[in-house]
Amino acid sequence: MFAGLNGWHLVILLAVLVVVAGVVVAISVAVSGSKRRQLAPSPAAQPGVPYGTTYAGAPYGAAPRTNTMAILSLIFAFFFSLLAVIFGHVARSQIGRTGEGGRGLATAGLILGHLGILGGVIAVIVGVVAATSVHYY
Repeated sequence: MFAGLNGWHLVILLAVLVVVAGVVVAISVAVSGSKRRQLAPSPAAQPGVPYGTTYAGAPYGAAPRTNTMAILSLIFAFFFSLLAVIFGHVARSQIGRTGEGGRGLATAGLILGHLGILGGVIAVIVGVVAATSVHYY
């Protein structure tokens, strides 16, 4: 299957597959990391509330505020990977302390940021090796 490809083609193919797999993992982590809102029981359904009492409040709890650093981490993952990693770690620390939302966004930014750094290192290595290799034809 890979008989016609030389060594560099296989390295590039492997790098592309790693990035695609990382994007798939990051998206699945971001989707599963988001907290699902649950219905809060209305006071009328609780014991001790007289029959006929109405409840004017909303059945849903207030959604937690999304951490800004988590959003920035995911955005920077596509442009500047080092900032994505920094913002992702700061966001996860803040989320753990404050209880804000966005843990999945921060994790996705971290994963994509680390993959971006890995891709950059691979690109530099391939570029240096290709520039220093001598071909005698």
